[in-house]
Amino acid sequence: MSRIYKPRRTVIVKQDDPCSAVDELKNIILYSLIISHGIRVDTDLIVSAGNLLYQFTGSDLRHLHAQEESLLGFVRTVFCKQVLPPGVRLLTKGASHLLIESSSVLMTSRDERVLVNPQTTPLNKHFVIASPWVLPDTVSNRLESVVRLPVNNMLELIIVAHYVLDRALGAWVRRHGRIEHFNPA
Repeated sequence: MSRIYKPRRTVIVKQDDPCSAVDELKNIILYSLIISHGIRVDTDLIVSAGNLLYQFTGSDLRHLHAQEESLLGFVRTVFCKQVLPPGVRLLTKGASHLLIESSSVLMTSRDERVLVNPQTTPLNKHFVIASPWVLPDTVSNRLESVVRLPVNNMLELIIVAHYVLDRALGAWVRRHGRIEHFNPA
C-alpha cells in the first residue's frame, strides 16, 4: 500500500461469496475507486471474503474504467477466475492489521454502535470507510475516532464519505497517466 497520498482512505466491505455478487461488487468498486474519468490513488478497497482479503490499491490499479461491462469483466476476472491484475493482492485475514495505519478514523453510518465518540475529526489521518462489524479486533483497536454519517447502506456510506472527504481535503486522482490533487471546492 502506498502511503504517499495523504490522507489515505481505505474502504472495507464484507462479501461471503463474491463470485455470486458481481453486480454489487461492481458498484462498490465503481464508487470506491473511480472518480470522473480517473482512479482514486489515495484509496484502497479491501473485500473480505471468508478467510481471504482482496486488496485493491488505487495507486497501483491501471485501466479501470467506469463502463458497466468493463467493471463486470474486472470483477469476474478477480473474484470468479481468481486472476489478479496489477494493483490487486490476495491476503489472508491474519494480515488485516497490516492494512490499516494506527490512529485511523472510522467513517460509518449513524446507526452503527461504536465505542468511541470523537469531539473533532483530525484531517491528516487515515480514514477507514466501513461498518464496525466487518473490522477485525486488530483493526478496531487501532482506531482513534469515529465519524457517523447519515446513510442507510454501504454504497451510500462510500459515496457520502468520499464526498465529505473530497469537500474537506480534496482527492488524489490519476487521469490520463498523470496524478493530480483536486483541492476542496
